[in-house]
Amino acid sequence: MSSTSVSIESESFRYSPEFSRETTRANLYLLVSRVFSSPLEMDEKLPVQLRLLIPDLPPPLQYDVLLVATAWEKALENRETLSLAYARLFLGPFDILASPYASFYIEPDQRLMGEVSQYVARAYAEAGLGPGRGPREAPDHVALEWEFMYYLTHQYVTTGEEHWLDQRKIFRSTHLDHWMPLLTKAIAQAGEHKFYNAVAVLLTVLLNNTEF
Repeated sequence: MSSTSVSIESESFRYSPEFSRETTRANLYLLVSRVFSSPLEMDEKLPVQLRLLIPDLPPPLQYDVLLVATAWEKALENRETLSLAYARLFLGPFDILASPYASFYIEPDQRLMGEVSQYVARAYAEAGLGPGRGPREAPDHVALEWEFMYYLTHQYVTTGEEHWLDQRKIFRSTHLDHWMPLLTKAIAQAGEHKFYNAVAVLLTVLLNNTEF
């Protein structure tokens, strides 16, 4: 599939006293993007890194982040089972239970690389991101969109420039909030795996938390 992807050099898990809340937010966004990666490619350190964020999160998120971290650690003990659930939810080859693309939920004909994909690609370009190296994923894939949220937050933490927060707010309010609840609902209704069920709950809490 030829499309646009985001290429970011990760500098996560660096804490700045001045921007500690935003740093925590950035790292949470990055780890949320990683829960949608292939289980065969998941680093076993990811759930540990998620646990490290818990003390710095607001109380409404702490419990659900703990549930995801615990379920993640358990799931990685049997990657084959997790991979089967991942395939049924996000890949197919027949019925896809929870499409990971915004286009599926917003485009009238559920077509990839239409107006929705192009909108997301423009948002990436306006933030200074070009096509990544290697195989390219459609720009409106859930993992890329959360990685983009990480990128915008990371840029604010490292530069202190408010326009990065403005871009994040616009992207979330005009795009992410319009389809992410539909994805989380689809994941929850499918009930394919305890890990992804926990992810759906966390995303629902995260999206409803106006302070984070």
